Amino acid sequence: MRRDSAFLILCGFSLASLFALHMALTPGAGVASHLLRQREVVAPAVRDHVASLLERARKPRKKRCGFGAAISGMDPFDLPLHCGNMHTLKLGEKLGEGFWRGVYNATWQGKAVAVKIVHEVHHYKANIVERHVEEAAVLYSLRHASHVARLMGWCNSTLVVEYFPHNLEEMLFDTSYGPWTTKQKLTLCLEAAKGVAEIHAVHAVHADIQPRQFLVDPATRKLYLNDLNRMRFGGPDANGSTCSFTIGLAKGVWRAPEEYRFESLGKPLDIFSLAMVFWTIEARHAPHNNITRNQVYEQVPEGLRPDEGIVQRYPPAMQDLIHEMWADAPMARPSAAAVVARLEAIVAETPDEFEDGNGVLAQRQRCRRQ
Repeated sequence: MRRDSAFLILCGFSLASLFALHMALTPGAGVASHLLRQREVVAPAVRDHVASLLERARKPRKKRCGFGAAISGMDPFDLPLHCGNMHTLKLGEKLGEGFWRGVYNATWQGKAVAVKIVHEVHHYKANIVERHVEEAAVLYSLRHASHVARLMGWCNSTLVVEYFPHNLEEMLFDTSYGPWTTKQKLTLCLEAAKGVAEIHAVHAVHADIQPRQFLVDPATRKLYLNDLNRMRFGGPDANGSTCSFTIGLAKGVWRAPEEYRFESLGKPLDIFSLAMVFWTIEARHAPHNNITRNQVYEQVPEGLRPDEGIVQRYPPAMQDLIHEMWADAPMARPSAAAVVARLEAIVAETPDEFEDGNGVLAQRQRCRRQ
């Protein structure tokens, strides 16, 4: 039996029985949700169902690269929300909708969370189900990470993460925020780099790094990397060889030249895009906003990069780092961990200064107590 067909069967459940069980396990799914309210009766069946759902992904697969190890280490019942209590969520308004999932605001024990639910039409598509499970497994392995949106729960077609109402793009493009000192801008760069380094440490490639993917805690200005629905595996295979992948070109101006050339991709893809985020933190607008998207697709592989004048507003060490990060050759770019280490040194060496209207650094005046 082909792997895709076997995965669709989801370990022996008929489509009708699986759909009925899904309706019982998905928040807001309808009257069947009452089946879980007597948890002591249904908990064993629920646990068996979840184990069956993950069994196929836990077994060795024909392809040499994948998140099988992460899925093997995933215990959904170790999360605050799981198939035994997902019905306690109170769904709110829809926050957004993608090709294969809708995102909703919700409340759980007084805390705001974001709920991602696979569209019903995709419930039995093997590639969609597999990506949904893989994202949950990677986030599970990162549930103690400091700069990745925390996984709060998973059950069947539902994934729950912590919720922040704003993202970095909104903050950068809203002129009511700021002005920021150079040190504050560099600290934002460091925050973003830490999130990328954390997912790379578990061999995940985000493949869609741009400012809107970083959620912002307004109280601390801390950033949390979010939205792994385009994620791919970028780690070693069983023989120690580095895995690569191909992916369809996505819209936007944040992509690396190798993606525009439809070449094999890996972790350096995120490094290039992260450099574009660093540029945007200083510029406060999107790169390449004076040319069309098709021109970006054509010219970035030929060497086009955003306005160098923006880069030169940063300290020399930061300029060098950005230039290395958007090198044309993927293997010439530094790793995410190296970017973090260098940024930590740059931030530590940067005084608390601000730029005047001409981009000239001036020492911040401090109030002194008399």
